[in-house]
Amino acid sequence: MHSVRVVVLEGPPATAEAAQGVLDAAKKANRCLWRITCGDADAHARFVEAARAAMEAS
Repeated sequence: MHSVRVVVLEGPPATAEAAQGVLDAAKKANRCLWRITCGDADAHARFVEAARAAMEAS
């Protein structure tokens, strides 16, 4: 199952930069999840790190 959520935010540049930061952090965490499903031995640790960064960015 694949799903995609696209969010378009409009606003001042600071808002756009913050939204981009959240998007980038989420993409990194999702890539790590994919690597977990592929059996990458280090993927779980990278996911935990990426998920923390995503939470801090949001």
